[in-house]
Amino acid sequence: MAGPIDLKTFVWLWKRTINLLDWVGHAGLVHGAILPPHILVFPDNASRDVYDRRKHSSHIIDWCYSVPVGSKLKAWCADYKAFYPPEMLIKSNTNALATDIYMAAKTMIFALGGKVETNTFPSTFPPAFESYMRPFLRPDPSQRTLNRADMLDEISVIAKKEIGAPSWHNLIVPGIKEII
Repeated sequence: MAGPIDLKTFVWLWKRTINLLDWVGHAGLVHGAILPPHILVFPDNASRDVYDRRKHSSHIIDWCYSVPVGSKLKAWCADYKAFYPPEMLIKSNTNALATDIYMAAKTMIFALGGKVETNTFPSTFPPAFESYMRPFLRPDPSQRTLNRADMLDEISVIAKKEIGAPSWHNLIVPGIKEII
């Protein structure tokens, strides 16, 4: 994934990430490494003449870090220390569903072109979206928003107000070259 992505792509990617994390949470797992290199985005085809179902989709990869909810993290990547929530960087860490949400929010800051180390969104990021994202970045995991249905409903309402009614949007991710 490369950035910065536009607002429509942010909403699209956030919704898909939250839906997948909801599924993972229901399975009793924490991915434990929701990082930029672990979110694959397949942009749209250059030509609509050939349908490729891998296009206009996203996937989360590298499940070797996943653990059952409540378990200790197996490993973490020091190069991405700023993406990890405080509870994962202490020796007695216990992973919860809030862990993946925190890391997903940090990854969105990165994808939007913000500063991950300071939780700073880019100046072009609308305040309504920033207010929506802030609860996912709280240091205390018990204070993070976790209701996936509410998360999806709220982002949809904000997106409609800020960027208009949902419509087809070509998924273009800067820096990604078409691979056929």
